[in-house]
Amino acid sequence: MNLLRYSILIALLGIMVSGCSKDATHKAKSITIATYSGPLNGGTIVTGTYSGLLLADEKDGGFNTGPITRSVAYSFNNSNYNTVTAPSGFTAASKGVYALSGNKIALTDSLVHTANFDWNLILSGSYSYEVNADSLIITKTSGTNTYTYKLKRQ
Repeated sequence: MNLLRYSILIALLGIMVSGCSKDATHKAKSITIATYSGPLNGGTIVTGTYSGLLLADEKDGGFNTGPITRSVAYSFNNSNYNTVTAPSGFTAASKGVYALSGNKIALTDSLVHTANFDWNLILSGSYSYEVNADSLIITKTSGTNTYTYKLKRQ
């Protein structure tokens, strides 16, 4: 990934320097830069409400609840997220901000929670994510536990 970034940077610098001349009159030039949005990038999360399932496979830790499947719904809007449908059982609502970087999403929950359940069941922290048309998959691994949100934009 770094090699790709450096290659693009060197190509852009070469374009800028090759167009310079001591005696030349300078005109603004517009250039088009192609961006790569393949597997190294999770994609853009379109504003909207996303509903689906939280699939948690808890094999270790203090709660050891085993597989959990819960219906969930979240809204995503301009780097903010919010629980629309609170999951039942061992999970909790969340609300806060998120930031995307490559195929990672960092969610910062601003709500206060009790300490009587596994906080990994709160949509908060660092996850990998993937957008495919109207589907959004968000996954986090903690030890041998996996937490996956399989959501679809409504």
